[in-house]
Parts: sequence; structure tokens; C-alpha cells
Amino acid sequence: MLRDPALRVLLAVCLALTAVEVGLFGLSRDLSWDEAVYFAELLPSIPSAGYSPTRSQGMLWMGAPVAAFAHSPFAVRSYLFVVHAALWFFAFAPWTRVFGTRAALGPLVFLTVWPAMYYSTLLLPNLAAALLLLGVLGLAHVGGPSPGRGAWLGLAAASTAVVVLRPTEATVALGLFTLIFAREGGTRSKALALGIALGVLAWVAEAVLRFDGVGPRLAEAAAHVNQATLRNSGLWAHLLAYEHTRAFGEPRVTSTPWPTIALWSAWVVVAAVGAWRMARDVRTRDLALAGTLTAAVIALFFFLRVTLIAPRFLLPAFAMLVPLVLAAIPEVVWTRWSGRIPALAVLTGLLGFSASLAVEAHTKADKELSDVGDVARALAEHTRGLPRCAVASEFGTPQLVFFSGCEPLDFDKSAQTVEERPGVPRFLATRTEVLATTPNLAEFSPLDADTPGTWILRTDAP
Repeated sequence: MLRDPALRVLLAVCLALTAVEVGLFGLSRDLSWDEAVYFAELLPSIPSAGYSPTRSQGMLWMGAPVAAFAHSPFAVRSYLFVVHAALWFFAFAPWTRVFGTRAALGPLVFLTVWPAMYYSTLLLPNLAAALLLLGVLGLAHVGGPSPGRGAWLGLAAASTAVVVLRPTEATVALGLFTLIFAREGGTRSKALALGIALGVLAWVAEAVLRFDGVGPRLAEAAAHVNQATLRNSGLWAHLLAYEHTRAFGEPRVTSTPWPTIALWSAWVVVAAVGAWRMARDVRTRDLALAGTLTAAVIALFFFLRVTLIAPRFLLPAFAMLVPLVLAAIPEVVWTRWSGRIPALAVLTGLLGFSASLAVEAHTKADKELSDVGDVARALAEHTRGLPRCAVASEFGTPQLVFFSGCEPLDFDKSAQTVEERPGVPRFLATRTEVLATTPNLAEFSPLDADTPGTWILRTDAP
């Protein structure tokens, strides 16, 4: 069992924050776009709903246990809360060897970044990969240059898992870890390199089996990213950083992100102080270099190259800064109540601010998902008993596919009639029953094909 008091305190914190998140977000949220894509891949009875070459098979592995038994919102949310609680503990358990009981504050510090709180309810790779990366860095440090066999295998396994979850950021981060720790010699860097190799091998295997090879997968991924650029930002590269910064306040681009910008800027300043303090100690010098360099590379790539406007992509960078933030606070703050009380008061206030943004974002998204879910369930009633059907929508196609079992069609806003929509002629030629929705997701009713609004086109079944 957990004999170390610091580990017991950390476990209590992880369980408590999970309970608070359940209270804030509940267990009834419908599947999001991405979650419907992943669960459609996991359930043989559901057609594939847009599993693109940029997606991570690690999410399929992560969702497989619950998909094998149930896929109701309650089951999915309950399962994800348990998984994320375990990930929070894994991420910070090694750091108890560095910071002692103070490491239990790590999850709370990280949660002051509101996407860390918001995405703990969703089946998405960003938070899970960030927590795994933090745990891998901690394991690599406390295991020393030549860890024992069990610790070595654990480090290699965790490194493999994070690459499978998020190949891009993980490969870069673990590559930097490997180079930094290789200077000390030993077998630690070999475990990290093995993890990278196994994770990349899994990606290559999926490329061959699902996307006809590495080349075609990369080409499809590039086309998908270019399409996302036009659809989501339409910006020149030099405007990306500005647009990303505007989106810090909440998941939708907002004109008032300044409180969040101030908080996250303070994060960087405090982390810089912590990096300076850790760099002065020969025992933690490599940690300071690994955390700072990895966070900087991930953040720069996000600001200058990522075209999808979503602050969740910064989560791995912030995860790398958490130990530096903990190191920045003098030990005397934690050993005396005169220091603990003000520090905890500030932390509580920041957590309240983060929770308000996360709850606001959750409320907005929950309303949208509820609307899509209502339409999806109505569509399921319309398609019950049909031999074959297809569905297209500008928003919510994966959910519509998931609930109805219809095959997805590409949505083209410029199409004026049913016949002009991509893929529809092929379905009409096979006398398939075709159903489609327009962006407003209005109530389903049989309408003429040229009538604006939601419409259903029926053909005679063979």
C-alpha cells in the first residue's frame, strides 16, 4: 500500500478534485464530435464517422474498456473521470521524491489553467498526453541514470503510451528528454528511445493497415490540415499567434481574454523563477532544462503553426512548467502556517477563476451537444428499419452517424440541392434512402429537396 505520506496526500487530492469536477460538470453530457468519431470506430455496428489520418489510435485504446460494455453518456463520463484521476496520480507521484508533500499541490496548480479542468471530462488526447509526459519526466529523473529493471520497463511503457496518444508533441518532448538525459550516460535514455520507437511503430502499423501506408497517411493528413486551416481560421501564418491569444478566455474566440492572458503570463514568469532555482542545484539542473526547453518548443509550434484555434494544445507545455512553478515557491512558504495560508488563499482564488471559465465553456458546449443529441435521437427514430441511409451536416455529423447508424456524407455549404452534395449521386444510384440535415439542426420532417432547412429525401428501397 501507500506507505509514503506524500503519496497518500496526493491520492487524497486527486480523489477530491475528481469529486469536485463531477459536481461541476456532472455525468450526463452527450458525446462530443471527437468522442463520437472514436466510439464509432470501437463499435462494429456503427459506420466510421470521420476517423482522419491526424487522429490518435491511443484514444481508441483509452476508450475501448468502456465501449466494450456501454456507451451511454453516464458510463462514458464515469469512466473518464476514473481514468483521469489515475492519470493525475501517475503524473505527480514521481514528483513526491523531489518536492515531498508539496507535490500534492501540483494538480491544483495545473488546474488553474482552465483547459486542464475542462478537458478532464472528455475523451481527447491533449490532457492525457500532458499528464503522461509529466509522469515520464518525473520517472526519468527519480529513477536515475540507470534505473532498475522494473523502473526501466515502466519508463519505456509510459513513453510508448504517450507517443501512441499524441505522436507529434510526445515524440518531440521525449526526444528532448532523451538528448538531455543521455549526457549522464546509463540506460535511462535507452528506455525513452525505446518508448519513442515502439510508439512510432504503432503509428506506422496503423498507417499501413488503415490508410494504405505512411506516405498516403501523411498526404491525407496534410490535406486535412489545409482544409482545417481554411475552415477554422482563414488567417495568414503571422496572425495565428494573435488569434490563438484571443481564444485564451474560453473555447470560442473571445474579445475579452485579458484576465486569462494575465494569469498565464504570470505562470511563465513564476516558472522562469523556478527554472532558475532548479538550475542552481546540480541534482535538478536537467529537470529545469527539460521542462523549459520542451514547454518552449511546444508553445512556439502552437502559436506559429497550429491552425486550429484551441488552447487545449498548450496543455503539454503547461504540464512541463508545473514542477518549475512548484520549485519557484520558497520552502519556508510550506513549512510555516504564516506562509501556507496566503499561498492557499491565492491558489483557491485562481482555481475559482479557472472553474468559472471551465463551467462557462462546459455550459455552452453542453447546450450545443444536447441540441445535436436531440436531433441525433430523432434521426435514429426516422432511420429505424431502413435498409441503408446516409447523413450529412455542417455540425454534428459524427454524433448523427453514431446514433442513427447512417453512413456519413461530406457536407458542402455551397450545394443548393440534394443532388449537388458530395457522395449523394452515388447513394441515389444504389437506391439508398438518403437523409441529410442543414446547419440549423431543425426538427426532422419530410421536405422537398430544394426547400431550405432540414430535409429528408427518400427513394424507393430495393
